[in-house]
Amino acid sequence: MDAWIESARKQDISELQLFVKGILKDTTAIINGIIYPYNNDLAEGSVNKIKVIKRIMYGRNSFDLLKAKVLFHELFYGAFNKHWKEQVDRYRSKC
Repeated sequence: MDAWIESARKQDISELQLFVKGILKDTTAIINGIIYPYNNDLAEGSVNKIKVIKRIMYGRNSFDLLKAKVLFHELFYGAFNKHWKEQVDRYRSKC
């Protein structure tokens, strides 16, 4: 990675320079992402779902309503996704 960074720094492309600057700022996070087999994708995905529901609810500001919507979303779409995955797995096993 160090050799690529040095090579990229020598290029006269401003976008590439900004990219390298970002990589150097987050080097530890990038290396940890490569080394370790776990991450926080599930937590980030859940937070994103809640934020989308919150945006949809703009103007209806009740925590109880938000809680009900999040639970409904998880129950409905969680069951739907499980059913869909089972269908896909069944189809793939036939191929």
